[in-house]
Amino acid sequence: MIKQKVTLDETIKFLNELKDIDNKALCRLVNLRVFCNKDILNHPTVQCTAIKNDPDNSGIVGFLGVLNGLFGIDEETGWGVINFAGEYDDKVEEIPRPFTKILKVFKTDFERIKNKQPQVPIKQEIK
Repeated sequence: MIKQKVTLDETIKFLNELKDIDNKALCRLVNLRVFCNKDILNHPTVQCTAIKNDPDNSGIVGFLGVLNGLFGIDEETGWGVINFAGEYDDKVEEIPRPFTKILKVFKTDFERIKNKQPQVPIKQEIK
């Protein structure tokens, strides 16, 4: 059955089901970033990272950046509400943020947005 509408709560529940089935795969998915063009980089709701000194003004985008873009962002902070908790490995230097080793839970994080506490800087620049 194809669903015509999916709620934020249903999405979180689904992500957690998948995390329980294959944590390693979901870790890889949330760690994955792909290059995107300037139109996605400048999309009003998708969360991405700009590549510093890139002549094409491109960036990188990940799974949660796209999902948060789908559900919208907080107008004041520009952050999406879908978040996760996990264990991180700060020694991985290929990506501009802590590398997720184990996912514990996907969640909505309205409190973090209300208190303006970013998990990961949004629209940050990487070298």
